[in-house]
Amino acid sequence: MKYSHGCYLLFILFLLSFTAQSQDKRIAPYIKAWKVSDTSQTRLAEETYAPYRKVRDRKNLPRDQKLVAELYQYLRNHPNDRLHVRIVMFDILIKTSHKIWQSKADLENMKNAIKIAYKLKDEQLKSELFAIYALANYWDDSKFLLYSFKAILIQQKLGLKLFNFKQNRYFQLSSALYRAERYKESISYGLHSLHEDKTSNEKDSADYIFQNDIIGASYLKLKKLDSAAYYYQNILNMLRKYRFDVQIMNDIWGAIAKGRIGQVLLLKGDEKEGLKLVEEYLTTVKQNKDSINIAIGENLIAQVKYNQKKYTEAISRWKISAHIATKMKLDEERVSSLYGIAKSFAELKHTDSTFKYFKLYEQIRDKHRDWLNSLETERLKLEMELEDLQSNIEKANLKVEFEKMVRNFILAFILFLTIIAVLLIKNRLNKVKNQKLLLIAKQQETEKHMYEARKHVEEFSKHILEKDRIIYDLSKALKNNKIIDFDKENNSLLKYILVTDQELAKFRLMITDAYPGFFVRLEAILKNITPAEERLASLICLKLKDSQMANMLGISKESVARSKRRLKQRLPIPEGETLENYIYKLATWYPQDAY
Repeated sequence: MKYSHGCYLLFILFLLSFTAQSQDKRIAPYIKAWKVSDTSQTRLAEETYAPYRKVRDRKNLPRDQKLVAELYQYLRNHPNDRLHVRIVMFDILIKTSHKIWQSKADLENMKNAIKIAYKLKDEQLKSELFAIYALANYWDDSKFLLYSFKAILIQQKLGLKLFNFKQNRYFQLSSALYRAERYKESISYGLHSLHEDKTSNEKDSADYIFQNDIIGASYLKLKKLDSAAYYYQNILNMLRKYRFDVQIMNDIWGAIAKGRIGQVLLLKGDEKEGLKLVEEYLTTVKQNKDSINIAIGENLIAQVKYNQKKYTEAISRWKISAHIATKMKLDEERVSSLYGIAKSFAELKHTDSTFKYFKLYEQIRDKHRDWLNSLETERLKLEMELEDLQSNIEKANLKVEFEKMVRNFILAFILFLTIIAVLLIKNRLNKVKNQKLLLIAKQQETEKHMYEARKHVEEFSKHILEKDRIIYDLSKALKNNKIIDFDKENNSLLKYILVTDQELAKFRLMITDAYPGFFVRLEAILKNITPAEERLASLICLKLKDSQMANMLGISKESVARSKRRLKQRLPIPEGETLENYIYKLATWYPQDAY
């Protein structure tokens, strides 16, 4: 039973290990690509994004969500700012591919990612993030315009060749500018989109057709009729080469192009041909229940009926257009329709209805103008917030750099002090070493000098013995009545008698050289020592007999004995120790301060 339980645990551990390895293997290509920081980062990232650029089958959603969860788990285990930004971008891309609208949490995650991107000081990464953040705010025209502009400006500065789907970015910006009624700018970015589409390998025919529509509509608003007709004719030409998978789209786009060309003809005064094309357009979009284009078509035909003074029919069509425009929140068509209804009632002399619709027209028109103004105000506000964010991050970066500089300065200063301390210590050690060597040399020299001095002392001792012998010989000769050369013997004796001050000084110097610490120690122990006591102690130090000392000092042996007793009494000699032994110990003491 225990064996089975152990096998089961091993099996579970194996499964967990295998699962972890599988997860790591699955996310490894993403991690590798997203950690790149050079100019190839966009291309490598796009290779991982490619499967998610188009609408995905809903059945893939659980697998895609699991992949995102694994990436976030990896980020928690391996924090990395660059990886953080890329994973947030990928998360938004996954949701967009499954038509999942971004939540407030998603938008907050992207705002946080923008802060991180600023901190990284990577303009290329920041431009990619701005582009995705703009798409996430597609229906918020202020944010969409601002972040689209920012993305494109950065990419133009860095070089468009580094980026994919450039034409899409221009197209989206052109579309937003059209909604903001900034028609000239819309055309400019739209033309950039068409140019990039021609040179790109990533073509999107649907966007290409839509871009021609936006440019054509912008030219219509600017009353540049030939230019408008040119771009709508481009759509018809494109539809001969490219067909949508769904036939309805082919029919609707063909009808839109013809309807707009019809509008151009109407504005040029060709009512017959223009009305024919507009009616064909309206019929097709009604068949396909395209509400927006129905509102536009009814508005166009209503204007024709008004020009024909068919005011009742014009009112009827404008009311249809106004109703749809109100429902679809198409302010432009609604304003146009209400104005048409008001002026038609004015022609019919229906005063109340005229005032009613003029008032309604003015309300909607003013509201629309306020919205347009708010777009610019909000855009400026957002730009200021973005600049503040950048400024705050730059200040934070400067603070970090300053702290880093201060830290480096402190470390450098500490290193400098350490080097100085090491040099000082080394110098001190060398000095101590040299002093030690000098002391050793001095000690050796002193020891050599002491050795030589002691040899002199030994010689002196020998001379004293020789003196004793001479005295002995003299005494013996006198007893035996022998003839003695007194001059010669006298000279020999005079060499070894310590009577004169000069001889005493020489003797003291000799003892000091041989035993440097002797007199120092003796004088320290015996305060106010007399010269006689010094001489006696010196002779005791030489281990001479009383008789020898008597001869040296020129006194009797008994006087030497008495002097020794007096000296012993003055010295702090321990009980049981002799004077001679005490004096010998003083001779062996060597002052350390002498080195």
